[in-house]
Amino acid sequence: MDELSLKNKRIAFVSYHIHKNPGYRPSLIHGFFLKRQAEYKSYALLASDWDHMAKARQNKLEFVGQEIYWIHVPAYTKNISIMRVLSYFVFSLKLLFSKQLWQADVFFVSVPPSIAALVPAMIAFIKRKPWVVDIVDLWPEALPLSVGKKKFFMSTVGWVWVGLRNFFYSRARLFISHSQYFLKHTRTKNALWLPLVQTAEIESAPKGANSQTPLRAPIENEIRICVLGSINNVLNIDSLVEIATSIERASRSTNDPGDSRKLVLEILGGGERKKTLITELKMAAPSWQVVDHGISFDPELKKQILGRCHFGYNGYQSTTAIGITYKSIDFASFGNVLLNSLQGDLNKLIETYGAGFNFDIGDEAGLAKKILELNNADYAKMSEGAKRLAQETFSPENFESKLTEALEGV
Repeated sequence: MDELSLKNKRIAFVSYHIHKNPGYRPSLIHGFFLKRQAEYKSYALLASDWDHMAKARQNKLEFVGQEIYWIHVPAYTKNISIMRVLSYFVFSLKLLFSKQLWQADVFFVSVPPSIAALVPAMIAFIKRKPWVVDIVDLWPEALPLSVGKKKFFMSTVGWVWVGLRNFFYSRARLFISHSQYFLKHTRTKNALWLPLVQTAEIESAPKGANSQTPLRAPIENEIRICVLGSINNVLNIDSLVEIATSIERASRSTNDPGDSRKLVLEILGGGERKKTLITELKMAAPSWQVVDHGISFDPELKKQILGRCHFGYNGYQSTTAIGITYKSIDFASFGNVLLNSLQGDLNKLIETYGAGFNFDIGDEAGLAKKILELNNADYAKMSEGAKRLAQETFSPENFESKLTEALEGV
């Protein structure tokens, strides 16, 4: 790529999604540009006025002075819905009439939705200006469909979607992804792997100290699993119920030394399948206590919950193409041992750092057995491995330096 500094350039950043949480990927990119705003001729973020996380209109007062041009879009309440597609389409269509885009010298786009990248890509082509794309999630690969339905969809409609997406992505001057797994799917040139960032403030324990905090009960006395974020069609709640049932069945065996353990599932989040999860768990494994905290973005509450939970559940439908999740970084940051079914980046990192258990859908009983076999020392070692994973892989300093270096070549 030709060297071209962003200094004294008009920068336009397009992201349907934005959130007050600074660790959210589009918010992280937005924050990066805001810190360097004085170097640019102008900077503008074009974002939708619908908060995907809260399923409510954006509270614009939380973003005062941040050079955001809000685009009004239709609301939606379900992650998988026609209204969400319509909202994405309206957002993309309105981008055509944005003077901030037509006046820009450099275009930066965060996807999904893929359709939102088409307009900036088209304008960049017309004006012969560079554009950069940062992929947060990979669609349609991430659609939560059964194996049969997924194959049918990809062979009929999906391949057209993938083809158009990859055609535009391949013409970006720089393609950024937080997952190496995504890079394999898109086969783009000039690609940069830029992992997500760990933003939680964790008190560092003295060297050699037991990584179990005072809040976290010994694993031999209690098993506490956390579910974080949206409990939707992508998350595999059937596997979670089966894991809990297997743990209850084995731990209540008269021959098992862990028959007196307290079993707790803590939920911090919402989603259309949360009620189903709670109902099915209470029916299948009544010994489990369910603590539902609802939807909250209070960092102190999250800190308390993750500080006392032993495990973080990161189990997804087998057909879901996701590299690394936000929740897995939160889990690792607080030393929660990961229960992960995803393949790709996270799977390898867990193996490298000994930070949790990778499991296959259908082998929940085997996973439950491994959990029950952990003693306090083994658990402490895995918990420390999870913390090292977060600190060494998801460093904010590495993120900024890598992105700065990459954008100098745009």
